[in-house]
Amino acid sequence: MIRLLTTTITLLLLFLRASTESPDARSIQILNESGRRVDVSWIHPQTEELVLQSTPDVLAGASFSLNSFVSHSFLVREMPGKKTGECEGSEGECRVDYFSVNENHDQVILIKEGIEVEHTDSKSIAVKSANTLLDECKSKADRSLKNNNDNTNPVDPLHVLDTLTACVQKGVATEIERANEEIAFQAQVRKNMASQLENYTCADETLNTTEAKRTETWRGKKVSVMIDRPASKIHTVE
Repeated sequence: MIRLLTTTITLLLLFLRASTESPDARSIQILNESGRRVDVSWIHPQTEELVLQSTPDVLAGASFSLNSFVSHSFLVREMPGKKTGECEGSEGECRVDYFSVNENHDQVILIKEGIEVEHTDSKSIAVKSANTLLDECKSKADRSLKNNNDNTNPVDPLHVLDTLTACVQKGVATEIERANEEIAFQAQVRKNMASQLENYTCADETLNTTEAKRTETWRGKKVSVMIDRPASKIHTVE
């Protein structure tokens, strides 16, 4: 039963994190926790040529966003110290590590001390969240069992099951609420951006002109107001 609950919660959390981008496009977040400067290069799949992606390097403690596609591979390389001109690898060698973009969303690349890459993504995050939630609920169920596990007051299995189910429902509801808040925030951001960026082009000159929002008079001439926003205004004068 616990395994079934874990699978169900994991799938739900993955659904809440689902992306609307093209099937193979992935957004990668790189966090440099190595204490050293590094650069990030894409590895050409045929020629193995390195194409620098960072500009030009990622400072210690900094983050770097990267848009890529499933199966693309990258090299993370330590940069020499500015004062010493050397890296901290064996005999001053610059250490490297690699990572490849997988099919999961919300991928995060952590560059740890020693230039060791730790790759996490939406699936592992969802599994971790589900396991954390279930561990908390199992602990509550265990406490309920211990408090009632004696001969004079036998444990009711249905009560323990109800306690576990209620705990899981509450945890999932909290995750859904957080996801809805994030969706609402992103939607509001897009609406605010839309009011600043207006596309008004004539894609087909054979179509009729868009109907004016209102008409006014200016110096005895008719003015058709097509768009009247703080960041964009289109008026036609006849």
